[in-house]
Amino acid sequence: MSFRSSSRHFTRGSAAKTSRSPGVGLGLTVSRRIAQAMKGDLTVRSNDGVTEFTFRVPFRLAERPAPLTAKDSHPTG
Repeated sequence: MSFRSSSRHFTRGSAAKTSRSPGVGLGLTVSRRIAQAMKGDLTVRSNDGVTEFTFRVPFRLAERPAPLTAKDSHPTG
């Protein structure tokens, strides 16, 4: 991907350009790229003034480790 093709993802929309809000609007783009790098996605849906953000990434639950014993707490050697 060239700089030219990737830089368009990091520009403010016309409404944001006239806004007095600080920032450059990178948060959602960066967050989505992180999610996609983790084989997931970030989506946004707006209806009637309510905006919903969904961040989905696949993961597996780790196996529960064996409980520690007194011997594990005070290693010798």
